[in-house]
Amino acid sequence: MSKLSVNFSRASNKCRKLSTIKISFGLLHLRITDCTKLSIGNDPIHYCLEWTAEKENDGTREYVTWPDQSQEIVQKHSENPLDSMKELYLYVRSLMGIAIISVDLFMNSFEGQCREIVDSLRSTFDEVTILRIFGKDQRQDEIEYILDNMKHTNQLEVNVDTMEKLPLKIPETIERLQIEFGSWLTLDYMMNLKMSTIVLWNTFLTNEVLNVIFKSWIEMKSHQNLEYLEMNLRNLEDCVEVAMKDIPYEIRHSIPTPDPAYTLVGGIFDVTRKDGQPALIGVYEDPTGFFLSMCPRLPLLSPE
Repeated sequence: MSKLSVNFSRASNKCRKLSTIKISFGLLHLRITDCTKLSIGNDPIHYCLEWTAEKENDGTREYVTWPDQSQEIVQKHSENPLDSMKELYLYVRSLMGIAIISVDLFMNSFEGQCREIVDSLRSTFDEVTILRIFGKDQRQDEIEYILDNMKHTNQLEVNVDTMEKLPLKIPETIERLQIEFGSWLTLDYMMNLKMSTIVLWNTFLTNEVLNVIFKSWIEMKSHQNLEYLEMNLRNLEDCVEVAMKDIPYEIRHSIPTPDPAYTLVGGIFDVTRKDGQPALIGVYEDPTGFFLSMCPRLPLLSPE
């Protein structure tokens, strides 16, 4: 019997059956907090197995519902949650051929074991498509260890406030980047980002910096593959006057917002890159504050 107390002879039959419908059944997601949770499903329905050190919770079942998703969560006691997850995951992968697509790491639950956890995960899979990291008052070297050793191929979300507040070494090969605590971001750092989607919050970047970024894009000096830029505003009052200074634009109205939760503040600025690529720049508000977005219209023109 495994650490999970799973009857693999029965699980094997189910997994073989699922392997014939694996494309429609869903994707695997891993979440590491004070417990380890592996979920599978396609929105809006997900099924989750959660390993916990609390013996009294063994076998409990919970149903959680949100407006756009529902989860059925079964808890399983384990003295070694990561080992139990690895054992089941490798077994399921061998039968179904599916891999973990995303990993969520909550560093405040690691209790000084960040490197051990990362090393264990690295021995379980080579890479993931999406990596999300959360934490408050974390050490710079530990977040860097995660970024250096957890290979992620498409999307990175860093929701970590480090004690040192130093620049992070972000892989240039990913397509989507989101940074929640960006007080360390500088203009030089921004100008070297190569991602197609960039979302930055809690930065100290000024409207003057935005003006430099916009002009650089228009002159085709940077961000030529940009599909979406979002950044918080420190000064709403002079945003248009400063951020759009010396930039030709037309005002548009009644254009859909990037997200239903966003409220447009004023009009939309329609600008054009020197090769003819159009883009829309707008100021928005959501419950967290004011921000500006830049969205080149698809399809993108080739910068060649």
